[in-house]
Amino acid sequence: MPSMRPRWTIDAKGHAGHAIEFSPTGDSLYISDGWGNYTYASTQVRRIDLAGGNELVSARLGNSARCWAFALNGTEAIVATDTTKLFRLDRTTLKQKERWDRRVPRWPGDIVWRGTQVAMGGWGRPYVAVFDLGSGHVKRLASGTWPLLAEVMSDILVMAADSGNVYRLQLPEGNLVCLFSTPRVAACAFDVEGGSLWLLLGQRQIVTTQPNVVSVSRPNSHRLRRYDLASGVFEESRLQQPCNALSAGGGVLWAYPIENPARTDL
Repeated sequence: MPSMRPRWTIDAKGHAGHAIEFSPTGDSLYISDGWGNYTYASTQVRRIDLAGGNELVSARLGNSARCWAFALNGTEAIVATDTTKLFRLDRTTLKQKERWDRRVPRWPGDIVWRGTQVAMGGWGRPYVAVFDLGSGHVKRLASGTWPLLAEVMSDILVMAADSGNVYRLQLPEGNLVCLFSTPRVAACAFDVEGGSLWLLLGQRQIVTTQPNVVSVSRPNSHRLRRYDLASGVFEESRLQQPCNALSAGGGVLWAYPIENPARTDL
């Protein structure tokens, strides 16, 4: 295995919840100040140069960012914060161009931007919310709890953990079309480049930690499935130890147990 050395490191402000995202052009990293012992008003989002790790620009949004969405073939981004706020920013300067602070669904975990609409999924939420940027109207589409959104080519795909359904979200109509069904899952991850959906089969078991009252998923599953997103055909394997989270991309799957994350080459 080739040696891997860090190109650069930075110290992120705060303890957790940094909402890290890469720019569509691949030259920048966006990161939010996380949770910490400082005022909401001083919380900032920052754009970092991927080549050298230098901070290029920052902006104050009044709270931590949760997730980012980028305009197709555009120069702007929409960022959702911990409160019911959305901001439209210039991707390069982070200059605020517009904001929404009424009727915005709370605590989105994933967000996709298409035209005058943004679609949002959220941890523990039993629906996908479609927010109209022009009218402020919200349409809620029943999906099953913990919907995960991903852009696969021109499609928006939704995976709902407890229902096991995989949907295509149609915009601007605001419809969910079920593509295929799976068992309940404890964790899932889209590998957009590889055209795969990875599932950790099982029931999510939530443990609330103290004193920060952070909910996490207890590792409880060995069973792993890979679905082909085009056909829905799957193959199943078994992990050596139970895991509670997955991430995937570029032909590599990461499965996370309590300790020592394990890499699996697809």
